[in-house]
Amino acid sequence: MELDKGPSMMQDNKDTDEEDSAPTIEEVEMAIQKLKNYKVPETDNIPVELFKYGGNELVKHLHTIIKDIWQKEKMPAEWNVSIICSVHK
Repeated sequence: MELDKGPSMMQDNKDTDEEDSAPTIEEVEMAIQKLKNYKVPETDNIPVELFKYGGNELVKHLHTIIKDIWQKEKMPAEWNVSIICSVHK
């Protein structure tokens, strides 16, 4: 019996727990800042700049929404809508 495998297995479980936990408010803020400016809005017509310059209140609300979705493991049905347009060149 090898005793060295016990602690490494515990470490693997810790990594799994971190992956399963909801994103932190800092992670949400970092993701927002990584969005590219001057992109055409999607079907919701919300420009990226609104998220980027919405301030801490917006980040808090987005984090609450994301955390709720993470815990329930269900997204709003409206978020599954997409429009595909073919562009012939």
